[in-house]
Amino acid sequence: METKIMKEREEKRMVAGGEKIKEKLEQDVQNSLRKIGGAVQEHEGDKNSLTVATAELERRMKEERDEEERRELERELERELGRRNRMEEKMKRLKRKE
Repeated sequence: METKIMKEREEKRMVAGGEKIKEKLEQDVQNSLRKIGGAVQEHEGDKNSLTVATAELERRMKEERDEEERRELERELERELGRRNRMEEKMKRLKRKE
């Protein structure tokens, strides 16, 4: 009889411990999701800024008559497009983690 009571107590302790672990894991998951969401929003803002910058560079290229200046604008545009593409890839990876 006493061993039965001891077994029941041990089972209760194990169940209570498992619930605490589950709650902790759920909190960790929620915290991670909040961090990822914040990072995605930050990257979306950066991407929007890069989109505006590339649009401005494209406009300036069309208006520029000096060939040397146009080539410089083209190089700058390529750099900005590369940065924007890398930012989009980061966002895709983060969204897959969500």
